[in-house]
Amino acid sequence: MYITSNALAKVGAFNEKLFGRGYGEEEDWSYRASRKGFIHLISPETYVEHAGTKSFTLKERKRQIQASQKVLRGRYGDYTKKLQNYLELDPLQRTRTEIVFRLLVARAI
Repeated sequence: MYITSNALAKVGAFNEKLFGRGYGEEEDWSYRASRKGFIHLISPETYVEHAGTKSFTLKERKRQIQASQKVLRGRYGDYTKKLQNYLELDPLQRTRTEIVFRLLVARAI
């Protein structure tokens, strides 16, 4: 996630009090940014590899996700509906498939 200094100054930082060590803080920030008129862009030309579940045990991860989902649903009444709509639309499916294919090819060489 790339945040401009202008957006950071106007929206503020991630809410550590509500989200602690992680999960959901970027979604909360994005909602707050949208409410201040900022738009969100996706750059399919940029790839950042994620090591996956290194900060939490699987049990901690599940607990963090459940807690953050509860906070997000409480703060943003349309959160669940917007998330479901996005997942159904899945605008990045083709891009994700292409990235996975390229990674597999690159690792096979």
